[in-house]
Amino acid sequence: MFIEIFPRRAISFEDPLVVARKPDGRIIAYISNHSSSDGLYPLAGHDAECGVRWWISGHCFAWKTFEKVSPAHCIKGANADPRRVLEKFWGSYFVVMYDDASDRFTVLRGPCAGREIYYIVSADGGCIIGDCPEEMFRAIACKPVPDISYLRRFLQDESPQLGETAWQDLRVLPPCMYLEIQNGRGMSLHDVQLLRADSPPTQGMDELIDVVSAAVRASLATRQCRAVLFLSGGLDSTLLAVALRHAELQDSVEALTFVDNSRAPGDEVEMARAVARACGMRHHSYDLNTCLPFAPARAAPFCASPGGDLCFLGHFESLQRSGFGGPSVTKLSGHGGDAIFLEPPPMAAPVDAMSRGRMIRASSAVVDLAILYRVPLWRIFSKVISEFKGLQANARRFGWPLALQPARRQQLANLAATYRELDCAVRANGGGLLYPLLAGPVVRVALASRPEDFFSRHFARTPIRIAVDRELNLPCVWRRDKGDTTHWTLRGIGVHARSIRERCLDGYCVREGLVDPQQAEASIRRTALGRADLLRAVVNLYAVEIMIRGRERFEEGRHAA
Repeated sequence: MFIEIFPRRAISFEDPLVVARKPDGRIIAYISNHSSSDGLYPLAGHDAECGVRWWISGHCFAWKTFEKVSPAHCIKGANADPRRVLEKFWGSYFVVMYDDASDRFTVLRGPCAGREIYYIVSADGGCIIGDCPEEMFRAIACKPVPDISYLRRFLQDESPQLGETAWQDLRVLPPCMYLEIQNGRGMSLHDVQLLRADSPPTQGMDELIDVVSAAVRASLATRQCRAVLFLSGGLDSTLLAVALRHAELQDSVEALTFVDNSRAPGDEVEMARAVARACGMRHHSYDLNTCLPFAPARAAPFCASPGGDLCFLGHFESLQRSGFGGPSVTKLSGHGGDAIFLEPPPMAAPVDAMSRGRMIRASSAVVDLAILYRVPLWRIFSKVISEFKGLQANARRFGWPLALQPARRQQLANLAATYRELDCAVRANGGGLLYPLLAGPVVRVALASRPEDFFSRHFARTPIRIAVDRELNLPCVWRRDKGDTTHWTLRGIGVHARSIRERCLDGYCVREGLVDPQQAEASIRRTALGRADLLRAVVNLYAVEIMIRGRERFEEGRHAA
């Protein structure tokens, strides 16, 4: 589905302002100052009292009750201040509002992961907005042109600018931001400031299990298909298992654990099985070596930006053939929990404590960090100073209240980086992915907590461990080791080194001069031998080449049509 604002294509009624279309171009609704001359097309939502017309797609939930709300209830009163929508409602919704009095459009998306919203601005002031870049480029009959500057920075492992994608003219609407379009005055992007430190939610870490359970229940209520939880036995996936039991959904969700049978047997599977048993869930295991990373895949998705999940396409296809993947299966992942709950904790957390006048906690935090990382106190002090200076560059973006809170700024930066990763993850997996720990209510709980309270002595994310331990009382909650996906990825490069060389050394990046072929060859050879220092460079290069392959598939389909 995509939306055209000030559409260029002629249709059967006078001066439409917004037209909503299906992927094949058929009109499904419109916003206009006039009625349809033939009555064929339904008018989008209209509140005559407020002078607001709207189109909404997706599901809205109330922040406090977690109940599903009607579109009219969500939109009512939001035209005066778009922030009111995101402050009161969460979910994966997409809204276009038109105010009759000011002749202004407002476009916003719900503060949840898993549904990106993109827009393309035409030279005549029109705009096309949607959640599928492939449909949008096909609608305007335009060939996607790579943004060389973006790709060069991505290959150097630099963070993209806010709203950027890998294609020229295609922009992404970031979470917790909204877009205003005014006829004859262009468009502007505004921050909702949902993540303000001075407006914490009513819930705290003591209600974390309740909040995650409610978010999971609300998210699964909109999907009528089989659900699978990726259960590694780590803290984040264990938190989701506990939340599912708390929501009484354990009988309708299966747990799946990935196993690397090429290595010496560990106890990760036993820990995951113990969690599943304690939560009353059916448990399955899947051998990672069934299909290693970088295995050739049958098809590449069209993505707005490259990402590491594009190296796992063959693995996702194998998972789907085994019955655990694809759009017909809703997959629950704990990804993102380590970002918002600060694993590892930032060294600059003592500065945050001092900014709040917590001098005793600031001094004890330095000692806790020294114990956690097993380094002398002077090393912690030097790290605090270096992190504080390094994060001052982007302090202005977060405003004065966060200027002296580098740990909070790092938490927000981690959240933004995690959101950027997810578009590629969803499309590579074929859809059906849910990230409950990145749902709006859970994020608000995390941001309402103080970063210096997330670690204590030998453990990070201590409040979460305590909350989960109250429910399960299992030893895995207090484990600090995690699954080693790096080893599995390196094995994939070693096994598929030949096809990686063919794709990368004869590919788009080399032809455009974005990478040096000799350096690329050396990086692939070194990584294939099991050295991880250049792994990120190989992953990024391969991801770009797969993204370009997705464009080629898109071009073939467009010409065939």
